[in-house]
Amino acid sequence: MKPKDAVKRAMALWSEAEAEIAEHDNRIEYLRNLFWTPNGKDIPIFTDAPKDWQARLKAYPGDERDVKNALWDKEFPAEAVEKQLFRDKKLSRDTRHTFFLALAKLCIIQDVEGPPVPYAGQLNYLEAGEFIAPQPGFPIHPKNLERAEKNYKGVGKMLIPANEVRFVEKIQAMLSKPKLYAYLVRWAVEVRQKQLAASMSRVIPESIQTPRDKSNLDENIQVKRTYRQ
Repeated sequence: MKPKDAVKRAMALWSEAEAEIAEHDNRIEYLRNLFWTPNGKDIPIFTDAPKDWQARLKAYPGDERDVKNALWDKEFPAEAVEKQLFRDKKLSRDTRHTFFLALAKLCIIQDVEGPPVPYAGQLNYLEAGEFIAPQPGFPIHPKNLERAEKNYKGVGKMLIPANEVRFVEKIQAMLSKPKLYAYLVRWAVEVRQKQLAASMSRVIPESIQTPRDKSNLDENIQVKRTYRQ
């Protein structure tokens, strides 16, 4: 190879290497920005709505496995997560933790899927399984109540599906750990988001839904009238 051609080849290889390094750095920064912002506010994993979060993950400029690995590898201090989800400064640390653990039952009440668990797949509170002695507050999900009623023979106390009780116990045990992996954090965020959305929704009174006759309008209500000379 001529010296001139060798120089061109070397420059081409260097350009390719620079481009690859830039792409690599871009992917790392993209994943980092899922869990971090310079000011510690508006962190995507805590603030994105479910559709926005999924769109953000799909827009990752690399292999999907990188995102999955990042969600397993990244951990957050549990107390920091609790403060992100329950921001009322009047709440004590213990009260905030109690509310945090309550997400396990809220998940079932709001019909949200359980979180994925390493090497065990996704936790499910509706899967078939054995029945156990009744416990206060269970069953929570209507389908589990239906299963319990179908299983009941009319003698003694009605047994309940064990999987729902164990689901809540497993979730609360995971939420009680000092650090939480990102998949679990995102699950908790979406349960909390759904809780807030439900609490903010209001039933519109029928009187507001149905247009009223103008003749029945309250005299104190100002109505814009057509200007006439």
